[in-house]
Amino acid sequence: MKKTLLFICLSLSISFSIQAQTDTARRSFQLGEVIIKGALDTTKSNTLNSSQIGRFNRLDVSRALNLLPGITLSAVGPRNESGVNVRGFDLRQVPIYLDGMPLYVPYDGYVDLGRYTTFNLASIQVAKGYSSVLYGPNAVGGAINLVTRQPTNPFEANVVAGWLSGGYRLNTNLGGQSGKFYHQLSASQLKQNWYPLSEDFQATTTEDGGHRGNSYRNDIGVSGKIGFTPTANQGYAIGYSYQRGKKGNPIYTGSDT
Repeated sequence: MKKTLLFICLSLSISFSIQAQTDTARRSFQLGEVIIKGALDTTKSNTLNSSQIGRFNRLDVSRALNLLPGITLSAVGPRNESGVNVRGFDLRQVPIYLDGMPLYVPYDGYVDLGRYTTFNLASIQVAKGYSSVLYGPNAVGGAINLVTRQPTNPFEANVVAGWLSGGYRLNTNLGGQSGKFYHQLSASQLKQNWYPLSEDFQATTTEDGGHRGNSYRNDIGVSGKIGFTPTANQGYAIGYSYQRGKKGNPIYTGSDT
């Protein structure tokens, strides 16, 4: 089974701050963050920064989210798409945002989180339970916000290439800040033709072992933004995001008829 996902996002919003590059949290793109203030805050939130994601080698969003407590990784429906449950709520009650922009699939509302790589993210924010009304509707069980990178130095470059079992990863992040202007460009590809099975796997009628059949994936992402910060508390940004993913759906090899 082949699955193709195309996502294009154009955003114009306000907010930006210039911080030191050494602190990963301060290098997060401020446009999509929701800050809740008050005498009593019952919202439970967790944040993963890029250092934590890299330390555990989590290449896509679904497996990165599995690091947080109260979140369970799941496979949704016959399409075997990656999703998560936040304290028992699925993605219909816990919407996904990219820098504050909601991500939805028109067919059933589910977003395949396995198609979104973590290479261009500064952090992942998860609000559990009661969440701010600023997130909009359908956030009964919380909200998940993917926050992209934002440059803080005159020139920044990050290039990574790696080999995987049956595939490879390539990604680059380029950006810079000049006075009150900044720009950021990210491009990535995560491709895998197969993943290996255990040597102890017993062959069946639908799987002969070795390389798992129909287990390929090819996820390509390109994003960029330019911004202008006239004052310390005001900023304007225009962003573009393109995501295209294709994957196979391995055939069931068990004995359940």
